[in-house]
Amino acid sequence: PFKSSGINAEYGEFGFHLNKLEFRDSICLRYGWPIKNVAEYCECGESNTIDHSLNCKLGGFVHIRHNEIRDTEAELLSEVCKDVRIEPQLQQCNPALLPQTSNTAADARLDFCGRGFWRPIQQAYFDVRVVHANSSSYMNTPVENVYKQHENAKKNSIQQKSDRS
Repeated sequence: PFKSSGINAEYGEFGFHLNKLEFRDSICLRYGWPIKNVAEYCECGESNTIDHSLNCKLGGFVHIRHNEIRDTEAELLSEVCKDVRIEPQLQQCNPALLPQTSNTAADARLDFCGRGFWRPIQQAYFDVRVVHANSSSYMNTPVENVYKQHENAKKNSIQQKSDRS
């Protein structure tokens, strides 16, 4: 049998610690082999394919991937900025002054913020969006366009509100 412990030790210094199951699953994903012992159906009732797991907001891994990215970026930001916070609440403002697509909820938040990123003392806000650019819904769209589409949608929903907080 193949042992993964040497490979795990090699990548452990980068924070990639996989148990045997995770290691086996990552090899299967890499080579397009079926993953064993996976539920046939997702919590949402759809067939539990890899593509579905990467996209489903109910039973998939979208929130896990999002939070891992958010936390890693906030940790990196704390090395160069002061007052780094995860999910800071935004200041209330007049919804009439914002684009229609803006998030005007009283508890509106961005993913993280830090002071001194662009200028000394100025607060910079950051928001993470997980996109599966290779999903079937984007099959005929160039990857650059997928990223630009999501970037613009995110900007429209948060930009002006974060400018006022």
